[in-house]
Amino acid sequence: MTLRKKLAVTTLAASVAVSAFAGLPLSQQGLAEKIGFTRTASAAGDDFIDQAFMDKLAALRGKLSAADLTKIRQARALLKTKFLDPGANNNLELIRVPIAKIEAKAGADLSADEEKELYGFFAALVTVPYDVDGEHIEEIRNRPQLRAVLNKLVAAASGATQLTDLTVAHITGFISSVEEEGLKILQGKTLSELYAINNSREERNAVLQQVLSKVMAKDIPVTKLLKYYGIDETVTKDVILGFNAKLTTGERETVREGAVLIGLAYIELNKPAPGSGSGSGSGAGTTAPPVERPTQLANQAVDKIDDLQNAIANATGEAREALIEQAVAVAAAAINEIAVFDASGKAATQGGTTTVQLGMADLKSTIDALKRVVDELKAVAPEAAAELPELILTVKVDSATGNAAEVGLDAATIAAAAAAGIAGVKVELGTGFSAVLPLGGQIDGAVKLTVSTGAASQAGAASDAFEFGLTVNGQAVTTFDEPIEVSIPVKNAAGMDEQLLALAKLDEGRLRIVGGVVVNGKLVEKRTEFSKYVVVENKVTFKDIASVEAWAGRQIQVVAAKGAINGKAAGVFAPGDKVTRAEFAKMLIGALDLETSSATESFIDVKGTEWFAPYVAAAAKQGIITGRPERIFSPNATITRAEMAAMISRAVKVTAGAKDVADADAALKGFSDASSINASLKAGVALAAGKGLVIGNKGKFNPNGTATRAEAAVVIYRALTVK
Repeated sequence: MTLRKKLAVTTLAASVAVSAFAGLPLSQQGLAEKIGFTRTASAAGDDFIDQAFMDKLAALRGKLSAADLTKIRQARALLKTKFLDPGANNNLELIRVPIAKIEAKAGADLSADEEKELYGFFAALVTVPYDVDGEHIEEIRNRPQLRAVLNKLVAAASGATQLTDLTVAHITGFISSVEEEGLKILQGKTLSELYAINNSREERNAVLQQVLSKVMAKDIPVTKLLKYYGIDETVTKDVILGFNAKLTTGERETVREGAVLIGLAYIELNKPAPGSGSGSGSGAGTTAPPVERPTQLANQAVDKIDDLQNAIANATGEAREALIEQAVAVAAAAINEIAVFDASGKAATQGGTTTVQLGMADLKSTIDALKRVVDELKAVAPEAAAELPELILTVKVDSATGNAAEVGLDAATIAAAAAAGIAGVKVELGTGFSAVLPLGGQIDGAVKLTVSTGAASQAGAASDAFEFGLTVNGQAVTTFDEPIEVSIPVKNAAGMDEQLLALAKLDEGRLRIVGGVVVNGKLVEKRTEFSKYVVVENKVTFKDIASVEAWAGRQIQVVAAKGAINGKAAGVFAPGDKVTRAEFAKMLIGALDLETSSATESFIDVKGTEWFAPYVAAAAKQGIITGRPERIFSPNATITRAEMAAMISRAVKVTAGAKDVADADAALKGFSDASSINASLKAGVALAAGKGLVIGNKGKFNPNGTATRAEAAVVIYRALTVK
């Protein structure tokens, strides 16, 4: 399809969406001139459609294939069945607002028959554009019952509007004005902007509001009458959109296809004669860009969620929750697909380094599509958006399989992504390495992530050696306010204990264990600093854990391997020693990768220079710890089992999205001493018990007993693998 033709069709399709009169080839010359209306006085003193119109429709049919005609007639039949057949009167609520306004102004109720007549008129107009056979134009004109209703409304308003009647010409003039204003707006837009309007319900609705505002400001008979009865552009828009909302996703596709086919036929029918110069530019013969996949996926998701809107609005209790879950599932599935951008085609490799630089031209449709899906879910059920995971935009560079890679995003893209609610950008290389850059904070401008790999020289290494670098606005950044999650592919690990694998920082030739867990063959760890790293098997042994070996031995070994809990001396774990609140905060924050250098604490008994201060600050920032009472942390006090359970529960809410149990008392009924749990800690203990993070002993939980180092190791071990 040529650019000129596709542009015209796009303009037509967009204006169709605006006015709900798809397919009519309207221009600023007006409806009547374009399709052959003539003003010929009839006996009733009204206008009617002459043979020229029927001839025009015959010519139009000549431009359509038999298959196209079948599709268009199917669209009209669908609309007729949906809105015009006798059984469609249950859709009367679609015009309930204008009816109420008319009745309020007129001071008298419309009869049921009069309401049905007005509904039938609105519904008929929706089907007119698909009437390639010319049947329905006359049907609308020859409606004596409708004429009586309109005359009644005109008579009641005559003193204010100076109207004596409302003719078909007046009605088609209103339609023409809608189209004229729509085309004035759309003709000044670029092809990309037109595609955006045509493929975004939100943008179509915005144009519709703008067009109707222009039309309602005109001093023409129909607008006079509408304004007299208080029917403004917002009410008019809602009526138009109400009909569209009654269509299912499949029905909309059928109607849209019919509209496009009619539009194409009209373009062919009115194509300028050769040599006229009209529409013949250098762009002729150039194909328009297809709708991008993110936009297509967003359109499909928005339509599916929109289909659930009325059902959700009218449902209660468990039925509503089930519908919301369905909407969330639709949104999540779409987001999973939309959020992955394959940048391999943008990569260039030179001298062993693969480089990718991305900007808004590359990622705008992806960012916009993600925002559209989330916004639609919020519109349908505001609380549902909280059920979605964080928005992470993934940039895949499968072609980056060498020893070095540089991936950059410009400042405009970072700003647009953050504004759209995207929490981070994940860079994923063909080597299996990935890093998630959290947006906001320090990452507020153009970024470039550099990754280089080399063979590891350390004994027991289970990965290559990786070195990372990051620049923001051209300035190197080595420490971060918010941690960056890295995933390093594990290799050559046959015979190694996967649970004992940990990320180690190469620090002046020495290894410093920093933690991490293996997920799907990759060691995942969050870092607040960049340097050179390698995955190693870290076996730590203690000679004093025999007494707890049966229930805590393995857990102590694994947590120690991650560097979360250190021994009190070489080979000494001291499993029975009590744990202070400060010690447990450090264990928990370190083991679960919850460090954040931007956190500050406000406890009056925690000084910023103390070893535990950053861990307490990180835990407080994320709601994992509270004071005893507020602003008093008591860092050196031993931690109770109930306090430990509450802290671990709050932590897994952050790391694993865990939710409080619906009935805390029911979750704790297995403990005979549940009544001894402090009320402020009960929900946390219930969640921990429900997730199997804590268990009792002989039917008791012993909530006020002091937690030991062995118990702390077990609880943290379980938290590392909680689902």
